[in-house]
Amino acid sequence: MSANETVSHEPATSGKMVVHTSKGDVEVELWAREARENVRNVLSLAAGGAYDGCGFFRIDKESGVVVGDPTDSGTGGFSINYDPESGSDSGIGHEFHKRIKFAKRGIVACMASPDNRNRSQLLITLAPLPDLDGKATIIGKVVNRSLFTIMAMTEMLINEVSFRPEVLPTITSIDITVNPFLDLVPATHVAAAIAKLRAPKRKRKRKRKAVTNAALLSFGSATVGEPSITLRDDDDDDDHAAPLLAAPPRIRAVHDVVGAHKAKAKAKRKRKKLPPPPPPVLAPPSELVATYKAKAAAFADDDARAAHTASKLARLQAMLAKRKAAGGKR
Repeated sequence: MSANETVSHEPATSGKMVVHTSKGDVEVELWAREARENVRNVLSLAAGGAYDGCGFFRIDKESGVVVGDPTDSGTGGFSINYDPESGSDSGIGHEFHKRIKFAKRGIVACMASPDNRNRSQLLITLAPLPDLDGKATIIGKVVNRSLFTIMAMTEMLINEVSFRPEVLPTITSIDITVNPFLDLVPATHVAAAIAKLRAPKRKRKRKRKAVTNAALLSFGSATVGEPSITLRDDDDDDDHAAPLLAAPPRIRAVHDVVGAHKAKAKAKRKRKKLPPPPPPVLAPPSELVATYKAKAAAFADDDARAAHTASKLARLQAMLAKRKAAGGKR
């Protein structure tokens, strides 16, 4: 059977969703009867908002694009079987149909996890991939002109090794336009787990442990914990290492400081006491009176200085008169 015959005999779809991305809208028709459990898983996740914010982390124009990992790393993903209490997720098993093949581009399939169980990651093909037949579950196909939105992503700057774009196109929201399941329940518990996963983690402040600084302790002449930095000369045949920086000066301990003060006080006590200085020699009062009278006569032309000298002379004469009255010697 040729590829064209395979495509023409595809079963009719029974569901539809519109994926709104940062590059445009992508319309996807779903084979809800042929891959019932996997389509229910994707629609339930979409209704709960689990795909919102997920980026197209792998874009390969030779094969396709991959989206649906909340961590955008290619190693994550959730299914509706996720248990928030235990953190376990059994995923969804494969569902194959003999009339649905990877025979054209625009096929939407589930990317299985390492345990070969399907979760939230999706592959949208950009070329026929017959090697995936019987290995990946197909849930739908891109219709109308929506495939051009996917092809436009291949024009972005992409790492040639990891196929990761420099700026990830993202899914903004998903609308379920044709719901094939009347009992569909939004997977809000998965959306809550994703929000918690994406929340920025608060850094815990580590308590610093008290560390004994060996440089504060003095044990003789030994210095403990003082690093020595040396510069190795590779051109020297003697393999000689010259010091680059001298060791930092040792901090004096408390007992060193106290001992220094005691030694200083002891040395001060040993000093000999100097004799008191001799008293100043004063001129006799009679000579002072004669001196002030001579100055007053010399400052006759300077009224200010003459008045100042006369004032001193008057105070001196008053002091002498007081002493004479008290019986003192003049």
